[in-house]
Amino acid sequence: MTEKNSRKGKPEKTQEGNPYDLPLEQHVFPNKSIKKIGGDLGGVEVFFLKKRKSERLRSDNPVFTAKRVWNKTTEDFFSEIDRAYQSLISELSYDKEDVFSLPTHSNEILSRFYASLYARSMLRENPNYGEKIDLFDVEPLDKDVVEYAESVGYAMPTNESFYRLINQPLAFQYWRSAMEGLNGIRWGTLKAPIDTEFIVPDFFALKSFYIPVTSNIAFVPIFNGGNATYDEVATYNMHLIRQSKSYYFSKNILKAPVRRYSNFLITKIIFGKAEKAIGGKEFSEFNQA
Repeated sequence: MTEKNSRKGKPEKTQEGNPYDLPLEQHVFPNKSIKKIGGDLGGVEVFFLKKRKSERLRSDNPVFTAKRVWNKTTEDFFSEIDRAYQSLISELSYDKEDVFSLPTHSNEILSRFYASLYARSMLRENPNYGEKIDLFDVEPLDKDVVEYAESVGYAMPTNESFYRLINQPLAFQYWRSAMEGLNGIRWGTLKAPIDTEFIVPDFFALKSFYIPVTSNIAFVPIFNGGNATYDEVATYNMHLIRQSKSYYFSKNILKAPVRRYSNFLITKIIFGKAEKAIGGKEFSEFNQA
């Protein structure tokens, strides 16, 4: 399939009212996890790379979703992984030092979850909307029959739904590739200093291995775990911004430091501009490369 076909076109619409409750707005980073990042603010602050400005949005905003890119079978697979991850999160107490001690069964849960974030990121970037199937002289299938079949786990290919049929094996291929990369990784917890936050990217890359939990706690490979310094958070955030495609977010953008280019240069994003601190002197410039 070509890059052109991958991106052109639109997602297939359901019947009016979506009678079989098929997944339409599909979160890449789970709704519950975005809520946990936002905490008591009721939303997160999203910085849009193209517009160079930020906006506070609720976790159910469509900006966080793919538009009916994968089918219900794939969504059910991701949802099962999400439930195991959310159950693990509920076991941890973030106000205690033992947050750094993860349960023995956590490694597989976290690896499976990160692999799903990578798969969802790849599918949203390459939805394959433009892919079609040559049905020759086959009589078109009734839409109600096709939707019912998808709701119970069966695939009935049509020109409109073929892209989702392609994306199902692609989802598992992406997921398996990530799991291979995660083989042998032991997860640990990284905690930012008080009033300092991690960035959440809109794209989870194959080898970044970073799962944001709250605004100042993340799961990372254990050799990177522990109490992070301000400088270390800024370095993490720099890499996370660089892998983002359209936006990134945090609870409060002003509290998410970002390192740029030099080991001695730290920046803070302020509504599309950055406040540089060098030897106690400050000046402003755009913070995007």
